[in-house]
Amino acid sequence: MVVQSLMTEHGMSQRRACAASGIARSTLRYRPVPRDDSGVITFIQTYMALNPRHGFGLLYDSARHQGKPWGKTVLWRVYCELKLNRKRAANPC
Repeated sequence: MVVQSLMTEHGMSQRRACAASGIARSTLRYRPVPRDDSGVITFIQTYMALNPRHGFGLLYDSARHQGKPWGKTVLWRVYCELKLNRKRAANPC
């Protein structure tokens, strides 16, 4: 990493090394938090198995009505990861 080499080879402080390289100091300490979406996935899959013709709007309304703790953004992200936002073939019946 550029900042580490500036600090060790040139004896610069962390603050000066970050300023010289043009990055924020908080990026050195950033650790991504792993997401546990298992509850969201099971909820979406069971809801869509019972209501295959419902879209995201009704799924979100159902989650709100049941008092689930996930927001719209989390539901939409997992909904898209499951590829449920794609157009489905029309039923010829």
